[in-house]
Amino acid sequence: MPTEQAARTIAKMCELLPMGEATPPAECEAGALQALLELFDFEAKGHLHFESFARIVMRTKPSAW
Repeated sequence: MPTEQAARTIAKMCELLPMGEATPPAECEAGALQALLELFDFEAKGHLHFESFARIVMRTKPSAW
């Protein structure tokens, strides 16, 4: 899935799910999510691999945090 499309999909999910007060609204915007996904596009192919997405949600190495 292209990172831009994935970011828009996740942003729509954030609109429906209660994110809580600890999550700044700017972090749920498609642009911010796309930037995050692009950090994990290690092959620079412009699309999201399952392995890359798993690294984001599990926060395993290599990590942006």
